Amino acid sequence: MDSKKYGKALVRLYYIGDKLYKDKSADAPERPSQDRYKAQFSYAYQRDRFSVISEFNKFSDKDFMKDFFEREYDKEPHPLSYTIFDYAFSNSSLSLLAQKRANHFFEEIEYLPQLEYDFFNQRIGNSNFYFKSDSLAGSLYKKFDSTDSEEPDEHALRIHSHNVLSYHKRIGFLNVIPYVGNYSTFYSRNIYSDRNLIREAFEGGVEASTTLYKTYNTDFNLFSRHIDKVRHVVTPTVKHVYIHGPSVSKDSLYQFDDIDDLEREQKVVFTLENKLQAKNKKEVWDLFYFSPSVEYKIEDPNKGSYFSKVTSDFEFYPTKSLSISGDANYDIVDRAFKEANIDINFKDTKNDRYKVSFGHRYSRGYSNQGTVDLSVKLTPKWQFKSYLRYEYSTGKFQEQQYILRRDLHCWWMDLGLDVDDDKNFTLWVIFRVKAFPSVHIGFDQTYHGGRKSYE
Repeated sequence: MDSKKYGKALVRLYYIGDKLYKDKSADAPERPSQDRYKAQFSYAYQRDRFSVISEFNKFSDKDFMKDFFEREYDKEPHPLSYTIFDYAFSNSSLSLLAQKRANHFFEEIEYLPQLEYDFFNQRIGNSNFYFKSDSLAGSLYKKFDSTDSEEPDEHALRIHSHNVLSYHKRIGFLNVIPYVGNYSTFYSRNIYSDRNLIREAFEGGVEASTTLYKTYNTDFNLFSRHIDKVRHVVTPTVKHVYIHGPSVSKDSLYQFDDIDDLEREQKVVFTLENKLQAKNKKEVWDLFYFSPSVEYKIEDPNKGSYFSKVTSDFEFYPTKSLSISGDANYDIVDRAFKEANIDINFKDTKNDRYKVSFGHRYSRGYSNQGTVDLSVKLTPKWQFKSYLRYEYSTGKFQEQQYILRRDLHCWWMDLGLDVDDDKNFTLWVIFRVKAFPSVHIGFDQTYHGGRKSYE
């Protein structure tokens, strides 16, 4: 359904009688039933400043998505069911979140419900002072996997507020922003069944940055794209962060989300943002972006002071049809990359006849994979699409997917073949509504892709 008046909705149902899933041989895990399915519903509505986003994801078992929709599983192994109502004011927003577990075999946090008011960073009168605040109150439940755990559910009423007052000042060539703030949180109970606790924590810090640039007159072609001038913009930033030890230790609190994980922290982060902007007689575009940063921990209770990690993001846009982006996370203590990703994308910008992407995903101790994503328009009505994912550590394709797509005016018909790493074949026919855009929101994705645009 796609309606300007009532919003946009999508229902996806999938069912299979999987006899292999009932296999109880010595090498196979015990399976509860041969009836396997998924039922998914997405809804989005927006009118003026009010919006609603909702998702419902129900599965027959925790292995269903991994077995039949592995590509979706890799992006979102644990889809949540929730509804968010949001109203945007001129300088703030008010939202209500209701999140309920739909699958008993997942461990999840339920918000039944949680109300949040976010006051955006605003200037106070004509002064250089700015203030921002984020306040929320909710009834939270931690639901454990009922198939593997007999632990009782954890529950607490939590009221939390984070307030920050900052001062913006330009001193010579530096933009300096000192700030102070506090975390204030009420808990109805903790893990020891103590009642009505209030946790307070002070924070403070300062951020200093400046912007330097230089323009170079050039006269050369890059991939048949002429460049007359290049402007190099450099923004070095140093940020000191200090959070005083909270009045209530996180070890005595239920760990629902990041709010409950607050602890003493002091660090300095150095960032060097670089942008290259290119220009010719017809256009100006962002050619290259590179932003490395290094983090230095100060007086850590367990390790003392040390350089902890180096992170970086980069993007390269030599032509309209070619883009390269990537990111990396290097652990200085372990002297190893924790994560690294790169994507190379080609597309036909004139006739939209093809798109091809080459990617590499590395996660230490977990995977080292290469991917190829191809889409070719064979005729005005037919397309060929393919997706390959290869695991270098095992020397095997984790997934091979081949699709023939037919344009049926308002619909797409996909005839597909999927081959997994055990050489199991899956054939399917899917009809898709062409006009329906994606409304899915992911909370826990590890790779977010490139910036797409510069601030």
